[in-house]
Amino acid sequence: MKRAYVAQNPVDAQLVADELRAAGIAAVVKVDTVAAPSIPFASVWVEDADLPQALEVLRDRADTSEGAV
Repeated sequence: MKRAYVAQNPVDAQLVADELRAAGIAAVVKVDTVAAPSIPFASVWVEDADLPQALEVLRDRADTSEGAV
């Protein structure tokens, strides 16, 4: 598996994972609280073969959100 996205928080990670799943990409949210239990580190992981498509979905997501108000 490859990390496709580093989230600001677990909720952000879940939203991204849901978006990837909607695009047909299996996504897993991993949360690590070892470094700082009060500030969880969250990331979204996908299968190696799905990484290029996942990054494209995330790039499209960023392009769309840049114009949002």
